[in-house]
Amino acid sequence: MSQEGYDHLVYFEQPKVMPWQCELYAQWIARNQNDQLPHALLLAGPSGVGKRQFAASLIAYLFCQQPDDQGSACGHCEGCKLMQNGSHGDFRWISVLPDKKLIGIDQVRDGIGFLQKTSAYGTRKILVLEPAEKMTVNTANALLKSLEEPPGNALIILVTEALGRLSATIKSRCQRVDFQTPSYAEAERFLSDVLGASGDIPAALNMSSNRPLAALSLLQSELLDESIGLYGALEQVLKKEVSFNSALDGLAKIEPLRLAEVALKVVSDKIKDAASGSRTLEQYLFERYTALRALERVLRSSANPARDIAQTKVLMTLAGK
Repeated sequence: MSQEGYDHLVYFEQPKVMPWQCELYAQWIARNQNDQLPHALLLAGPSGVGKRQFAASLIAYLFCQQPDDQGSACGHCEGCKLMQNGSHGDFRWISVLPDKKLIGIDQVRDGIGFLQKTSAYGTRKILVLEPAEKMTVNTANALLKSLEEPPGNALIILVTEALGRLSATIKSRCQRVDFQTPSYAEAERFLSDVLGASGDIPAALNMSSNRPLAALSLLQSELLDESIGLYGALEQVLKKEVSFNSALDGLAKIEPLRLAEVALKVVSDKIKDAASGSRTLEQYLFERYTALRALERVLRSSANPARDIAQTKVLMTLAGK
């Protein structure tokens, strides 16, 4: 197995779908049992809702020699052990290399070559590309033929949190699986089960826009207070309660993409507050949101944005300058 995205191996130690995914997962297990699994899947949805966990659970199930009827891998057979230690010869997970910003064309060509080889264990071959939105145009084009005519009994899984950045052709050649943010009650119950009474779960869910795994990351990394502070600072920029230069100096250490993400959260919350108030204010906020969303997409697709320039652009966009 390729170690390019080595951090994904943690999902195969004890693969398990998230509680809010159980119904969706059962549908896909049933499709496999009825020989209706497509050759290419596109898992799409916001970050922090469990797309990786879903993919890992499905892959573990497909490679398991003794899975149960509910779609759980046994965890003990040869297929499961190979997946757990990262040495299954029929599986590859391609991600952005540690010293890169995008998935390169050579990575995808290697993945296609891998699919064209004979299965090592006589089952199927599975290739994952994640995050799929990090493919360059040339990289995506190199993948198209394999999506249209996959070799043998191959399964290609694309995982993305930015569906709009994938070409229409890529999307048309995959079966899309949409992932939604769970209800607040589901998210809170999940976090309570994992963390018990520790941590400010409501605050973490609020800062993560109700995405359970993003909230869990905030709580486990002790970044919640920092995120709340950043939210407050950007709220001051939006309200013009602080000078632009002062705000820029205070936020100099924050990555531009993170600034954009939290700025979007600030404006989104203000739009909700303004829904029953001034139409002029609501329109202004929508304009800020639209501009920030466009900037966020640029920052996500940029291989190496100039940090100070990008930070300035985020704050200027938020402030309406």
